[in-house]
Amino acid sequence: MKKHDPGAAVAVGESEAAIGSNGDSQSSETGVILASLLTMRDGDFSVRLPGTWTGLAGKIADTFNEIVAANRQMARELNRVGQVVGKQGRTMRFHGSRGSWGDIEVSVNTLVEDLLRPIVEVTGAIAAVAQGDLTQTVRLDVDGLPLE
Repeated sequence: MKKHDPGAAVAVGESEAAIGSNGDSQSSETGVILASLLTMRDGDFSVRLPGTWTGLAGKIADTFNEIVAANRQMARELNRVGQVVGKQGRTMRFHGSRGSWGDIEVSVNTLVEDLLRPIVEVTGAIAAVAQGDLTQTVRLDVDGLPLE
């Protein structure tokens, strides 16, 4: 994945006009912000804005860095969930998610649990039959809707 150099001028669209080319501090900061946003958009969550900026630019940098860190953590957690579900057949809860991040967490866990539940039930019934236990059953509906 190509990384953008946050200190470099960034061409916008098809034009060669670059943000930050006039040399003033605000334009330079804007160019760095744009380059960092493009890097994050491309999936590189290691990008950070300088923590030394002050004023409005400093607040923007701090907020950007928090958002990128949250995206990086979500990517790590989704990777971990995929490994845990694939190897252990279970999920674990994330902690500390706020707002829409918490909603995403709940949605992912609900999806995984909904996908696993029928598989676990069928696996349990097959294992019981293999051991001669013909009393095991499998639900034929999910939330009142018949399985097809």
